[in-house]
Amino acid sequence: MKNIIERAIILAPGNELNESLLPEEYTSGGSLNTELSLDEIEKKHIIKVLNDFKGNKTKASKALGIGIVTLYRKLKEYGLE
Repeated sequence: MKNIIERAIILAPGNELNESLLPEEYTSGGSLNTELSLDEIEKKHIIKVLNDFKGNKTKASKALGIGIVTLYRKLKEYGLE
């Protein structure tokens, strides 16, 4: 997640991030030119990583570089419990 955001910031022509700066799997398909908040980007990334690890929260938290407690807090925050 950190690398994705850093890359988008480097590529951003101004002070705003938008979908065009993110890998396609984190966008709404490129058909909309809407801006995503960092929370929305983070939520999509968490969902993707959880899917990659078939729902294994321990492996997902390690891949995300966060503790398991933080992952559970984020899941609750984003309504993904």
